[in-house]
Amino acid sequence: MTAFTISALTLSDGNWIKTMQTIAWAVVASLTAYLIFIRPKVLFFDEGISIVNPFNELTVGWHQVQSIDSRFSLSITTDGEVTHAWAAPAPSRYSARGIHPSELRGLPQSGQGSIRAAESPRSLSGAATIIARLRHENFLNNPGIQRISKEVIFNSQGVLFFLSSLIFALGSLLIQS
Repeated sequence: MTAFTISALTLSDGNWIKTMQTIAWAVVASLTAYLIFIRPKVLFFDEGISIVNPFNELTVGWHQVQSIDSRFSLSITTDGEVTHAWAAPAPSRYSARGIHPSELRGLPQSGQGSIRAAESPRSLSGAATIIARLRHENFLNNPGIQRISKEVIFNSQGVLFFLSSLIFALGSLLIQS
């Protein structure tokens, strides 16, 4: 809404070059926000996990997952490669002070007595790690579940649209000067 208001104000000035510049930079900012904050997600299903990041999407079966960790964010290791999920970041180091012992009740690893802040079920990385470990364990206990292959998809449309809008915005700066 703000980008529209700013564009309308520059359009009312009657300077078309500045209007195009404003629209171009508003598109770049909006697309950047979409790629960083909205597009990332983690999808869990019986056969595997799908991690969608701004520029790529990894779908892998549970039989190929070697480890699941939550040190900096939810991360899975497959074929020696670590993939971090932008959608499930770990909390700051100060969040460890806010963990209450009642959070450990009912968790699969509840016999430990303490957990890291990144594994707290109140954090994004902790909740995602718990779900991923439960799904992985369920897959290993039920051998009849179908296996899927590893697939990495590059977000070529998002990158192309972002780069073209950035080039257009930079080009509008050159036209003005």
